[in-house]
Amino acid sequence: MLGKDADRHEYWHFKEDAERIYVRFDEPVLSSPDARTGISEVLDHRFTWFYIEDEDKYEQLVDSLNPKGVREKKLQENLKRIKNHLKLKRTRKALEKPEKLDASMEAKQLVIDLEMSEQNATSPANVEMEESEQHIVF
Repeated sequence: MLGKDADRHEYWHFKEDAERIYVRFDEPVLSSPDARTGISEVLDHRFTWFYIEDEDKYEQLVDSLNPKGVREKKLQENLKRIKNHLKLKRTRKALEKPEKLDASMEAKQLVIDLEMSEQNATSPANVEMEESEQHIVF
């Protein structure tokens, strides 16, 4: 695992797949609120996987991370370390000069793009998530 962002989304890179950064969203499955307290319990977790394969999305992600945040600083450093090992796609947008957005807007737009992209809403079929199977390329 490369690290987590401020929303605790996990970012993964596997040396067998140099064309993508995987993002795992953890969505808790909640019970109905208790009648007396109004508090719901976390019953389970549903994980949704997305991936970043475009160079411009990668750059937006790196630029949007807060280097003063504990989690985001580590993630940003790890993403920069593996950049030379990545073989991301260059899109037409990446070749043009993008309009400059502030970091928070870039992060929000990236999450929206990930959530709305049906093309990226695939689970990696051959990725084992056991601790012993994790591969990070530095």
